[in-house]
Amino acid sequence: MAIHTWSPPYFDLIFDVLNGCQGQCRGCGVTKSGQSIPTEAEFSKIISNIHALKEDSGFILDHLEVGPTDFTTAVNTKELLASPGFAELSRQFNILYFTTTLTGAGNRDDYQAWAKTLRDLFGRKKIYFYLVIEPTKIDNPELMAEILARVEIFKNTLELPTRFEPVLNSQPNSAKKDNSLLREILNITAEMVKSFESRPWHAISSSRKDDLTAHSALILKDIHWLNSIFNHWVYDRVDCDPHFQYGNELKPTNKAFAWRSGSWYWPPVLYGHFVNYDERFKLPGELTARAIDEFEAKSLVSQYAVAERQEDCASCDHLSQCAQQGILQLAQALETRECIAPRRAFDGYRLRGRGMRANP
Repeated sequence: MAIHTWSPPYFDLIFDVLNGCQGQCRGCGVTKSGQSIPTEAEFSKIISNIHALKEDSGFILDHLEVGPTDFTTAVNTKELLASPGFAELSRQFNILYFTTTLTGAGNRDDYQAWAKTLRDLFGRKKIYFYLVIEPTKIDNPELMAEILARVEIFKNTLELPTRFEPVLNSQPNSAKKDNSLLREILNITAEMVKSFESRPWHAISSSRKDDLTAHSALILKDIHWLNSIFNHWVYDRVDCDPHFQYGNELKPTNKAFAWRSGSWYWPPVLYGHFVNYDERFKLPGELTARAIDEFEAKSLVSQYAVAERQEDCASCDHLSQCAQQGILQLAQALETRECIAPRRAFDGYRLRGRGMRANP
């Protein structure tokens, strides 16, 4: 008889508060305006909410992820860092994350100043970075050398060991001609491991478009294109060990909610947290354990109803996983009956988990 032990759930706060970005990354869909830094009263309420999650429901407060734009070029970063409420909020979490490209804030001296600012403000706090890189720029040796030099500045300045996790803005317009990123993806992964000691995340930045339905065609194009890569990469090449975020059914994922301009949003999970500010993903009222449970239960029930109308969903082996990750709710919001999950990739992981090898 198997003995199951209870593990406390982890909680990540996706904190979309930064405005402005100097980057002109091809294909970027991140909303560069419309965010706001909480007032001190709002900070107090946020801290109270997450403290209750920790004390009453046993949540471990893991990641505080500050975004959605590059913190070194956002117009309100200094205002955020000067806030006592933000300092107190950051102390609640294990790791503080910032997003950056390391290409827009000036020269190395400017990045040295940013590193010193973070060190002076947060001391021995763990600080990690999501390093956003255009796939087409990876084979630019001068640019990559400069990025790596700036990475070393942060590593040598911050008090605790830090980590830069590469994020590829992976969508059709970011690839080289003839969609050759599909053929080069393994080489790109090898380069990321060599340079950053981490396999890359793959982001769908168009997810943050303000009007989800109006941009559904663009978002679906990005999703299907990325699925085509992973369906081939994970299933047909099971000898590889790609960094397939949230594709592995055997790994539990952190529970996450996004905060933006006074409201909480539940992100579906597809290649990471698919953050969008659509009303259908908005949590009514405050963030509490009860509100989370009620929202997720309602979402789960509605998604099984949606499955009856989707193509091939009702009989799919991955229905439960897709419902848990909110993929069906996302498909409904995008007004499509097509499968938007990387189904063959899920199959590949399932076979691998059973000690089997997928047949191409």
